[in-house]
Amino acid sequence: CTSSLPPTRSGVCVIKNVIFLACNTGAAFGNHYTTKEVLEALIKQQQENDSFDVDFASRVLDKCGFDFHSFALPLDHIFRRFSREEYLKLRREQLVGLAEQACRTAIDRWGGDGRDITHLFWGTMTGALDSPTIDVQLVKKLGLNMDVERTSIEGMGCLTGFRLLNLARQVSLSDPKARILVVAADLRSALGNSMPSKPTREDIVSVSLFRDAASAAVVGGQSHNYSRSSERPCYEIVTGLSRIVEGTDHLVDYHETNEGAIRLFLHRDLPENIGKSEPGFVSTLLEKGRKVMLNKSDDAHVPTMNELRGVDILCHTGGPKVLREVAKCLGLTSKNLYSSWEVMKNNGNLSGASNLSVLNHHNEMAMEKTRNVKFNTGISKSKWAICLSMGPGVCLEGILIRDARKCFPELPMYKSVNDRRKVVHIVGGGIAGLTLAAKLDPSQYIVRVFEASTEIREKGYGLAIWPSTMRILRDQLGITGLDFRTSTSMVINRPNFATKLEIKPKKSSSDKGFMKRS
Repeated sequence: CTSSLPPTRSGVCVIKNVIFLACNTGAAFGNHYTTKEVLEALIKQQQENDSFDVDFASRVLDKCGFDFHSFALPLDHIFRRFSREEYLKLRREQLVGLAEQACRTAIDRWGGDGRDITHLFWGTMTGALDSPTIDVQLVKKLGLNMDVERTSIEGMGCLTGFRLLNLARQVSLSDPKARILVVAADLRSALGNSMPSKPTREDIVSVSLFRDAASAAVVGGQSHNYSRSSERPCYEIVTGLSRIVEGTDHLVDYHETNEGAIRLFLHRDLPENIGKSEPGFVSTLLEKGRKVMLNKSDDAHVPTMNELRGVDILCHTGGPKVLREVAKCLGLTSKNLYSSWEVMKNNGNLSGASNLSVLNHHNEMAMEKTRNVKFNTGISKSKWAICLSMGPGVCLEGILIRDARKCFPELPMYKSVNDRRKVVHIVGGGIAGLTLAAKLDPSQYIVRVFEASTEIREKGYGLAIWPSTMRILRDQLGITGLDFRTSTSMVINRPNFATKLEIKPKKSSSDKGFMKRS
């Protein structure tokens, strides 16, 4: 502990006025198929298996509650038994492709330069011994600095995304200038390509649940003394917590068979056990958050267990039973887990990639500042959210975050984010583009016109404007200075806006007005 980093009451060093943030998020999904299409594909691949229980498969897929299923593969290849080489090719192409797409979205939304990324944390359950490893491939594909510090995690299951985010939080605590790219990706539908020749009911359950996706976040420190103007951070990561739940080893069994098939067993009591473990876990997480805020001399009120109905719960998309048990045991409703339900219904159980996918959905709703009307009551105003995930062990992962855009609106980086006007980008500064730009009310829209030409000049052809069009330009759009013989500029008097927009064409001679200009 140096003299510049004073110890807190607990003896732990903190940096005054530093806000630790998950700067921004991204997610990528595969092809989306309906439950009917998935069932038909499963039946087709099992048509030579006389013992295959079609009725059971139909019931399981229906109870999963997915409106759509995210698969990296084309429909005619899902559930087809793959060779090891085919699996490795799928991993090299589709897993890397989804991860790259999610990373690019997160980096773009973050607003920084990818070469400034100092750490890359990569995680998956879609494992293999294959070189070059995916973390190395991502560095090259994304154009990151070749000296970026890389960490790869495999086998942690459905808590991978939030485990990586917690690791990134810890790096940011030690070095606020670090910028960590966190990415989790899974092709869990590959379970369907690795089924035994005679799948059991447990096999059918696992291949009905798990699907494909990738998700990412950029994490770094911000303070009033140190910040990067280009960055657009979204969340403050307050604290995190990891826990192994005793007496739960038997609830999840995952292994390879002698014939190379992958078998995953999920005990029917797993959702209930997860639900019962969450209240104590969340209580500890909140108490830890209160201590962190106290050490930071931040007087923000951290919600109590009795105030959870005003908090968003960003939970792993483990299936309807898991989400219901978590909500029931925490005394919540489906509204609190809205992002989890939406991601699950539209994609399926995305394993470790679901964590940041749910966070990304929550972030995108905050960016759009809209919610489904059905859920547009109270909860959308919450500054706080709790990230929850669970994996084999059984293990729990949690992160307490708050929306930095709502908590720190006075900071310059949030002023444009908090602008309620819609942003309209118009490509092309021609007649249609400028007319639309002139018509849109600046009090409701932020309008940007993108034009390749650096100046307005003659094109060598004439343009006739009819009287009816002139009336629209002059009377409805407020465009003046249209005396074709004498005007040297065109003026747009924008409604509800104090300033006028003046356009001065470059003239080659004094006798040419707008009539002869394109």
